[in-house]
Amino acid sequence: MHDLEFILLVVFLCLLGGISCIFSFQQNKYFIFFLNLTFFSSLNGFYILIPVFQLLCVHFLTQKKLISRFFIFGIVLIFSPLVLIRLTDAQWLEITFFSGVKIIGLAFYTLQMYAYFFDVWSEKITRRKSLLELICYVIYFANIISGPVERSTAFLDQLSYKRKILSIEQYQFGLLVVSGLLKKFVFASNLSEYVLPVIDQPHNYGGLTVIIATLLSKFLLYYDLSGYSDMAVGISGFYGIRLTENFRRPLWTHNMKDFWTRWHISVTTWIRDYIFYPFLTTRIIRTGLLGVLLITFV
Repeated sequence: MHDLEFILLVVFLCLLGGISCIFSFQQNKYFIFFLNLTFFSSLNGFYILIPVFQLLCVHFLTQKKLISRFFIFGIVLIFSPLVLIRLTDAQWLEITFFSGVKIIGLAFYTLQMYAYFFDVWSEKITRRKSLLELICYVIYFANIISGPVERSTAFLDQLSYKRKILSIEQYQFGLLVVSGLLKKFVFASNLSEYVLPVIDQPHNYGGLTVIIATLLSKFLLYYDLSGYSDMAVGISGFYGIRLTENFRRPLWTHNMKDFWTRWHISVTTWIRDYIFYPFLTTRIIRTGLLGVLLITFV
């Protein structure tokens, strides 16, 4: 997708969200469900059947009588496509069916699917009876490309919220979309023209140029990722969904601890809550804190 096409798509989604709130208040989830299936299938074609099949299985396995018995099986089911595609992409493993498969949004929807499954298993939330709501959450169109990773508890309840017509909040969401577009297509695009050639072939450039390009690459990554996140948060606001703030000026921090509390916040907190803390408290792990840290970083 070219830059202009992407910008027009973002504008269209904002306008569609603004128009939809005029005609739809209580049935927001059906509209989002339709957008999810349309957007995901346009990106991945018939590979949309993979998350749909997984969600059908997860919806069945989260029944109270089954989830404890089939918890490990559920984890394998959720992460198998991600692991197998990553392995074949790295050419560590040759599996004919997964060879060359590229599913946009695979990592993000996997993390959200597991978050829901784990929260039901740990009784943090109750199982949702509606499969439609689960599909709205797991393959949500606005954050499927680059996050933020949402928690089911925060997302699902918003599907039934009433939306206000032409509120001050929608104006703020619009500014956030504009901010995301500027970050992505002005700052990140211009930086990439200078940084990427140097990073790809550093031996063709002088030492000072390589050092400057390396430093600027951090800004390139920040503007690229935070630009997508700002657009996702802004677009979602037009559909009555508040997403998590993902970047909080991380490059303007004074130490690494503060940096990691501001960088890709939804992913770092997901790792903390669904990998680090569970492994730290489980009886299965006997390797101590060092082992838990190793598992978390892997």
